[in-house]
Amino acid sequence: MDDDDSALECPICCDTMQAATISNCGHAFCAECILAYWDQKNSGPDDSKKPVACVLCSRTINMLIPAYAIRRMNDEDHKAAERSNHRLNEYTDIFKPELKDPSSDGKEDIIEQFQDDIGILRYASRTEICYKFLIYMTIGFVALYLLSPLDILPEASLGLIGYIDDIGIILLGCWILHSLAERFIRKQRARARRNL
Repeated sequence: MDDDDSALECPICCDTMQAATISNCGHAFCAECILAYWDQKNSGPDDSKKPVACVLCSRTINMLIPAYAIRRMNDEDHKAAERSNHRLNEYTDIFKPELKDPSSDGKEDIIEQFQDDIGILRYASRTEICYKFLIYMTIGFVALYLLSPLDILPEASLGLIGYIDDIGIILLGCWILHSLAERFIRKQRARARRNL
């Protein structure tokens, strides 16, 4: 099997993905496979629904969005994919991360959000050229600023205080990348709702 075929293989059923969907950790599955896995994990006597862990990386899946680029490559049945989109939206609506109280210790949440953003941006850069351009431009500008000899607050003369602007530029770059990931998710979910 060549690399293109293995990239389109669902890790749950080990077959070509049908109604492909991508999780917040960046892994892709058949919509029916991951939803059946969710149903199986929640089939106990307890009526409360719980999110599933990714079968590849064990991270909690709190978001499932349709992977339209993979779906186009597979030339699949659109009606079956549309039926899955409703359940994918239901899953994401139930388990989407809620904003936490800023006074609580949120270091783990920030790290997990950053990991989610990386997976989503990886997928976005592979599927849409404009996102690839914006992602690379943001990273390029941050790197260019950090590596350039011109600096707003020079480290050589100000010592540690000179790093304040560098930290600000890094935080600005992270914020822009996070905004791009959120925009991509909103766009994918709007597209899924339009197709219902």
